[in-house]
Amino acid sequence: MWCRRWGYCSSRRRSSARQRTKTRGVARTISSLFLSRRRSGCSSIVDEHLRLLVASLSKAGNKNDFVKRIGDVIEISQDMRRRDFRVTRCRLIAHTDKNPRFSVLLGKEQVRINNDFTAFFLQLQARGWMGSKLSPATAAVIIQALTLGRTVDDVSADRLSPASWNEAFMTIVKDVILSSAAEQTGV
Repeated sequence: MWCRRWGYCSSRRRSSARQRTKTRGVARTISSLFLSRRRSGCSSIVDEHLRLLVASLSKAGNKNDFVKRIGDVIEISQDMRRRDFRVTRCRLIAHTDKNPRFSVLLGKEQVRINNDFTAFFLQLQARGWMGSKLSPATAAVIIQALTLGRTVDDVSADRLSPASWNEAFMTIVKDVILSSAAEQTGV
């Protein structure tokens, strides 16, 4: 402190110290956001979307009924009111590049989320409603990537209509993830 007052510190050192303080503050903010969501009584929005998918699966009598039900889940998960969640999740992922300890924490949480989605897709395969060309683990990552991909449009000055995005999302779900082995080979 005395060096600043008397001018003994170079401006380079002061700006470096300010940058470290600023970076630590951002790290604390992002880490606390992540941890508060993890520790809170209500589960994360990702878990909520998964619960909706599982509920759709348990209520569906056949594959067509299930596809109609997941259309509703996609509308909820891709809604503009979920924009802040998507942006926050992207920020958390981006922050792992700068903070190894946070990377480990978020990595463990991501493994849990991937495992939960994988279990869901295994149930779909067991019912015969999902082909075997894509592994359930790959489908788990793709479905999350589609939701995060919506963030690209969220920040665009010229956004796609929600109906157009949801239609594209459903096309990928039906034609790539849920297509049966017969549909994938053209039989």
